[in-house]
Amino acid sequence: MLEVLTNKTGMDMKWLNNSEKLKFIISGALTNAIGFSLYLIFVEFGMHPKISMSVLYWSSVFFTFFVNRTFVFNSKANPLLAVSKYLAVYLMGYFFSMSFMSFLLDELTLNHVYSIIIANCLMAVYFYFMQKYLVFK
Repeated sequence: MLEVLTNKTGMDMKWLNNSEKLKFIISGALTNAIGFSLYLIFVEFGMHPKISMSVLYWSSVFFTFFVNRTFVFNSKANPLLAVSKYLAVYLMGYFFSMSFMSFLLDELTLNHVYSIIIANCLMAVYFYFMQKYLVFK
């Protein structure tokens, strides 16, 4: 299948051969699509973008722990140790994400939709490496 993608797009898609990365992308895309839809609904009904992002961030943390532990990384790591590392990684990620989103919203006056998309894309890279090499190792 990757050969077909490479031939049709002209792009090198070999990095997707690693099913772990592909699973992370798929599960993250689905989780973010649901979360982003809820975010837009919450903001539409009057919730402030930063509060909406906070509520959805922490609710998705618990869901993604189980998905990433079992589906993406197939981890056999001690569950209590993994949870504590996971929460520490996501707490740091939360502060980085909120700081970055605040900068985009308040300093650059970027639209809240673009701000959350940019912040989420940057955080996806951080979360992949932290989970792969620290949390679910």
